[in-house]
Amino acid sequence: MWLKIGTALLLATMVILLLPQAKNMVKHSPKAKSGDWSSFVMPITLVALLVVILMWIV
Repeated sequence: MWLKIGTALLLATMVILLLPQAKNMVKHSPKAKSGDWSSFVMPITLVALLVVILMWIV
């Protein structure tokens, strides 16, 4: 029981400490351009296709 409480406290502390830095990173990140979506969609599609092929093989 104490292990679960300690783990929850450490996890909550980590989230509290990382949240301001995450907000800062989002605020100062570069804006998306029109070609950025294709750079995101293509690898995701290929991974999904690989998973489908592997499921089909099994």
